[in-house]
Amino acid sequence: MNDRRDAAAAAAAESGSASLEAVLLLPVLVVSLLAIIQTALFAHASGVADAAAREGTRTARLTGDAAAGRQRASEFLATHGAQLVLDPVVDAAAGGGVASVRISGHAVTLLPLFVLPITARSSGPVEAFTPIVGAAR
Repeated sequence: MNDRRDAAAAAAAESGSASLEAVLLLPVLVVSLLAIIQTALFAHASGVADAAAREGTRTARLTGDAAAGRQRASEFLATHGAQLVLDPVVDAAAGGGVASVRISGHAVTLLPLFVLPITARSSGPVEAFTPIVGAAR
């Protein structure tokens, strides 16, 4: 009979411990889940910024005009990454036979006080027609 009382007393002492464990564990679980989603959003935003830089560089290489490359990269970001890459800054240059585009900004954040900067760069030679001197016609 004593064993039953001891078991009942132990069960009564542990009542509510599952609720306490859930209260302590739930915030850790939610923050972990948000961190995983934040990492995926950062990776996707970085990919979009890289694609925009490549697209801007492609345009600047074909036209030889840095402003056209900057415009194309900005349009690409506005179309495909307006909600992913926040406060984007697009810089482009074309000179010396090389065109380059640099994009900087930051990824959308789910966790407070957690800002992830994004930087993407792309460069390549400017396409130019060079006639062959002395070629037969």
